[in-house]
Parts: sequence; structure tokens; C-alpha cells
Amino acid sequence: MPLCPCVWFLLYERALRGLPGSYKLWFAYLKERVASLSSHDPLEDSRPFEEANVVFERALVHLSRMPKIWMLFVDFLKRQKLLTRTRRAFDRALQSLAVTQHDQVWDRYIQFVKEAGVVETTLRVYRRCLMLLPEKVEDFIAYLQSPEVGRYDDAARLLAEVVNDESSETQRTKHELWLELCDLVCKHPREIKSLRAEAVLRSGISRFSDQVGKLWCALASHFVRLGQLEKTRDVFEEALCGVGTLHDLALVYDAFVQFEESLLAAKMKELEDEENAGPDCAASEDAADRRERKRRRKEKKKQQSEEVDFLMTRLEFLTERRPLLVSSCKLRQNPHNVHEWLARVDLFKGDTAKEVETFSEAVATVDPQQAVGRVSVLWIAFARYYEDRGDLPNARLIFEKATKARVRTVDELASIWCEAVEMELRREEWKRALELVRRAISRPRDADPDSAQAKLFRSVKLWSLAADVVRKSSLALSEKCCSSVFGQSRIS
Repeated sequence: MPLCPCVWFLLYERALRGLPGSYKLWFAYLKERVASLSSHDPLEDSRPFEEANVVFERALVHLSRMPKIWMLFVDFLKRQKLLTRTRRAFDRALQSLAVTQHDQVWDRYIQFVKEAGVVETTLRVYRRCLMLLPEKVEDFIAYLQSPEVGRYDDAARLLAEVVNDESSETQRTKHELWLELCDLVCKHPREIKSLRAEAVLRSGISRFSDQVGKLWCALASHFVRLGQLEKTRDVFEEALCGVGTLHDLALVYDAFVQFEESLLAAKMKELEDEENAGPDCAASEDAADRRERKRRRKEKKKQQSEEVDFLMTRLEFLTERRPLLVSSCKLRQNPHNVHEWLARVDLFKGDTAKEVETFSEAVATVDPQQAVGRVSVLWIAFARYYEDRGDLPNARLIFEKATKARVRTVDELASIWCEAVEMELRREEWKRALELVRRAISRPRDADPDSAQAKLFRSVKLWSLAADVVRKSSLALSEKCCSSVFGQSRIS
């Protein structure tokens, strides 16, 4: 027959009188006490629970450095809904136990104060915990951001301290924490006062090349939440002119279009509501008042219609700019791409000033040693642009500059000379053509020995063209003379 719990308690008491410092006896006795009250409600009859609490206090007199007894005690107090006594018991445990054992207490302590729902107490407990366990900072930041707490300014300030402290130990990488900080200051611009949100987001843009598009959109949405629409447009425009990948450009462009569409839709809805609203004239109003009201409504409607037209024009202009924005982005990736420069010129077809400006920028930017494509193609296209418009002086000037420009190979330089000569032949300028080939096949005296200009006189392509020009021009230079020059140059 099993013994009554009170008999067990008497046996434990007798044993503890003989061995008051026995951990095993006390722990078993306390667990027996707690188990005997498992089916009791402390709100109906608190007397046996108070007796058990007294036993716990007696045990802690002898075994205050035993964390398991402390944890059993605080769990028992939590069950009784004694919040203040539970909190004080946690504090006493931290004071009694060794620092190396505190990690067994803090998790339970923090969980308890969270469940209690007293925000200020929870914040104080977290700050005390961070002094010993700084790795808990991420949990504290997450708690500060929770909707029931809403301490976004404190969370942002603490998160900034963490990302700027290289010695801090965190579960996530600095990159992830930076992105969280950027997201936080973007979503709560009015609550966060201790940090400058724009400076934080711009710092993130300069640090993380893989998140540039996302962070630009975050900065724009930050100003949208503040109601600064013109500043939002400025940010989007800056982003479109600054991103370096097509992926980031697509993110920013789509967000910009969505922003303009939302403004247009809101304004159109406002105009539609104004049109659907009937006249609200009072019966006592006279004719003059009604006319004045009608006039004001008409002016307001006209103003709203103008705003709608203006927003539609803005959206259309943004849509039309897309190919040019893509071209600019590609050239930011590689400004030495000849094919992309030529494609960019085609985008400005019909705008003479822009075409010339683009050609000039292209030939000044492209480095022959890094070029994708032949630089000679760019110079020839520039000269042909003037030739097609009948502006031969400028076409000759471009060819003249091209022959002195740096190119990667002799063949490219020969192509430029050949195009210049053929332009003169198309215009039947025989003397000019002959003068050009004579200059081309002459060995230069002051050219750099390693440059293409110094090696040009050995170009087979150029000599073949020279022979053709001589035949066509029917001037003093004969084919026999050309053949002798071929032999002297050892070119067959």
C-alpha cells in the first residue's frame, strides 16, 4: 500500500535534520512537494503552496549555489502567478549563483518577463543580460521591433552600434544586419529620430553592390512615407543614372513606374469623385452664390485635369526614356563597348546635336586597348554621319583626327585611311584621294616606333588601294612605279 504524501514529507524532514546539506535529499523532497500539488489550484487553496514555498526557502539557505533548485523554485512560483516574487527569486538566483552559471538563468528570466507583458521591466532585464551575454543583442533588437513594443528608434540605434562594432559576436553576418537596419529605417521614418535614415541607406548603397537596386527603392519608399513626393522622384532619377547592372535598373525603373502610376490613379480617382459629386447648393443661396460656387468647382476641375495631364506626360516620358536608360547602364558597365556606343547613336536618330555629342563622347571615352569591337568602326561611322549630310569639311576633319588617334592594330588604322580615300573617290575628288594615299604610304619620321602609325606604310590593304587610286586618277604615278615601291618595301 503506497504511503500518504504527508508520511513521505515526515521521513524527508527527519532525514534532513540529520543531513541538512544533502543536495540529493533536498532536491528529491522539493520535487515530491511540487508533484503532490500538481492537481491543486493555487487560487482555491494557497495554504499548501505557501508551505511548499517555505520549504524552498529553507533549502536555499543551505543550497543557494544550486541552479536546479532555483529553477524549480521559480517555475513553482510562476505556476502560482506570483509575478513579483518570481522576479525577485530570479534576481536572488543571479546574485547567489556563480557568473559561469548565469546562462542557465537568463533564458528563463527573459521568457518570464516577456510573458508578464511589462515592457519596461523586460527592457531592463534585457540590458542587464547584455552585460554578460552580448550575443543576445539580436534577440533584444527583435523584441524592440515587435509590434507590441514598437521601440523602433532604440532598435535602430542598437543595430547601428552592432554593425559598426567589428568585435561584436552575432549569429548573422554584418551584411544581413546592415540590410535589416536599412529596412528598419525605411519602414519607420517618423519613429526613428536618433539616426539619419537617408545617410544610413546611402551608406548601404555604397557598401553592398549586390543590393543597390533594392536599397535605392527603399530610400525612395522612405520619402514616400514622409509624403515628400518630389524628393522621391529625385531619388529615383539619381538611381536610374547611378545603377551599374541591368537587374538593378529594372528594379528601380519598375518601382518608379509604379510610383507614377499610383499617383496618376489617385489623381484620376479624385477627379472622378469630383465629377460624380452633385451640386450641394443650399436652398437659401441666391443666384450669385450659386454662380460663384459653380465657378469655383469649374476652376478646381480644370486644375485637376491639368494635373492629370501633367502626370500622364511624366509617365509617358519615363516610358520613352527606357531604351536610353538601358543604354546608359550598359555603358556604365563597360564604357569601351564600341557596339553599344553605335546603338546609342541610333537612339538619338533625328536629333543632330545629340548624335554629334554622342559620337564625340564615344571617341573620347573608348580606350583602344580595352575596346570591345574595332575603334576604327566608331571613327568611320562618325565621319560617314557628316558625309551623308553633305558636310564634307567636317567629315574630312574627323578622318584627319582618326588617322592620328590611337588604335589597337595597323589594320584598323589602314581601314580609316581607306575609308577617307574612298570618300574622296565617291565625290570624284581625285587629287585629294591621291594626296591621301601618298600621305598614308609615306614612312613617318616622328611617330612612336611601337604605334600603328609607324607600321602603316607596310599595310598590303593600303598599297592595294594606292595602286587602284593611281590607275583611276591617270596621274603621274604609274603602275610600274607602284610595283617598284612594292618591291622596295618587300611586300608581295
